[in-house]
Amino acid sequence: MRRVLAATVAATLAAVGITFVVVSSAARATAADTSVTTVSASSGQLAASRDVAIRRVTSHPEVVRRIDKIEAKLTTWGQYQANQGFVDKGRATNAPVWVVAVSGAITPATAEGRSFGWALFVLDSAGIQYLASANGPGSTWPAYFDALIDLAK
Repeated sequence: MRRVLAATVAATLAAVGITFVVVSSAARATAADTSVTTVSASSGQLAASRDVAIRRVTSHPEVVRRIDKIEAKLTTWGQYQANQGFVDKGRATNAPVWVVAVSGAITPATAEGRSFGWALFVLDSAGIQYLASANGPGSTWPAYFDALIDLAK
């Protein structure tokens, strides 16, 4: 059933030019993150699972001190830039990236001990390299995060 659903999703997205393939990778992943996703709008880049991206962000308790809410979306660098309001021409706009939003108590290493109510962490599609981050005061949620298109849904 799961393979049929994956094939149906892949065929539907391929019809609009997006490749989305779910494969099992027990040798590379634990039982909690066995799905690895390839997302491409011609890039063909490998994307880790949502759980991998979230675990990468939460693996730094000195930065993410308390989590009230956390979500991750697989989107494109261009989509993130458009919603964030800046342009960085150093990366292809169709490159898939994970954007992880956290609300709670976040103390970035560059914040000189100050704590923020929310933060966004942008990781490469493999969920390994940090590409950008943003943070804000209070216990709010970054409004532009909700506007991001999630390619992994």
